[in-house]
Formats: sequence, C-alpha cells, structure tokens
Amino acid sequence: MRIQGTSSFPGSETHSIIHGAQARRKTPETVLSRAAEVFVSKRGAQLQKGDTDMDALLTPAELALAADQKEIDDKREKKSQAADIEARIRTDVTLSDEDKSVLQKQADKLKKEGMTDEDRLAQLYRERDVWEKRSMSDTAAPDEKIAAGSMIVHYDGRIDNLRRTMQEKETHKMHLRTQAVQERADLEAAAQKEQEKIDDAVNGASGDDASALETLLRYEAQRKAAKDKGTASEDPAPAGQSQTSST
Repeated sequence: MRIQGTSSFPGSETHSIIHGAQARRKTPETVLSRAAEVFVSKRGAQLQKGDTDMDALLTPAELALAADQKEIDDKREKKSQAADIEARIRTDVTLSDEDKSVLQKQADKLKKEGMTDEDRLAQLYRERDVWEKRSMSDTAAPDEKIAAGSMIVHYDGRIDNLRRTMQEKETHKMHLRTQAVQERADLEAAAQKEQEKIDDAVNGASGDDASALETLLRYEAQRKAAKDKGTASEDPAPAGQSQTSST
C-alpha cells in the first residue's frame, strides 16, 4: 500500500510545517496517522518510496524456505521446457536430423538440471532392477550373475544414502517452518512494543497537533541516534589501536 498525501519533513522546514499544522488545528491522532509510518516505521518508508524489497521483509527462516521453493519451481520449469522441446522434435516435420540432435541435447541437459531427489531415487531403482533381472536370468553365466549381484549391492548403498539425505532435508525443512513461525511472532511482538512507544509519545503530548508532531520528531531523532550509537560501538577499532572496555 503506497502512503498518499504524505510529504517528507527536512529539518530546515520543520518550523514552517509545525506553524501550518497549528493553523489547521488537527488532532494528535490525525498527525500520527500521517506521520508515524514516515518517521518511525522503516516498512512504511519503504512503502512510501514504492521500492519495497520483499526479501527485506522476510525473516532468515522465511528466506531459507523461499529459496528452497524457488529451487523447486526452477526445476519444474526446466522439466516443462524439456518436454516442450521433445514435443517439437516429435511433431515439427521441418526439422532435420541434425536439428533434432541439437534439440535433444538441450532437452537432456534441461531434464538433468530439473531432476529432484525423488527423480534420482526412481532412476536408481530402475537401474537396480536391470541388474536384478540379469542376476536371475537363466541364460547368464555364473560370473555374470556374480557381477550383477555386486551391482545390486552397489545400488542398494546409493539408494540408502539418498533416502537418508532426503529425510535429513525434510527434517531440516520442518525445523525451518517452526523457526519461521517463531521469528514472525518475535517480529510482531517487537512491532507491538514499538507501536506502544509511539502511542505513549503521542498521548504524553499536549492537546494541539504541533506538540504531537514535535514529540514524534524528537522520538525519531532519539531512536535514530541510539541506533547509530549502537552500530558504532560494534565497529572494530582502527588498525593500530586496541579496543578498551568502559567501566
């Protein structure tokens, strides 16, 4: 939602804005509705500019889940592209054999890039079945059956490893979902506390709107100064100087 009718308030124009507000005699609640998001809410400022970055509004766990979903969507899209190419190979009578060969290589590449763990697991089972049939063939020589049995053991190991990896990924995803819920709840709680501070600032002001606006401006300046001070205290000491702790 874009904030309409809200102008910026450079420090040099604060006096004229307050003077105009006094002439209009609006209530503190009106001032809050027009100024709070601009001066206090980072998200409101982003919305006002119209350049909101969705990633900036997501928690770490939500970002991880979004990245996982993007990977799934990308693989699905590559599968779809490969299917379209193969459909063209089958139906386009104008294609030469060389054209078909080039297109088939593109489709094979897309299919490989689009493979999911489930696809790989299914492929391993198919390949294992080939060796199992060879091991049970009446026409196979004894040494061929022994070799086939070794390949079956090999594929069983690969299948077990992949299934274990898939289970670990699913467990991790479940933890991310739980973490995302907690992170979102923490953000909402922090936003509620911030809103309560704003409400206290407005309610503590005098009855006219100019005082309410002045209070908002002072509060935002103090909050920004405190944030800047905290950031500065976390910066490492310049080269050649040692950090000292205050007592």
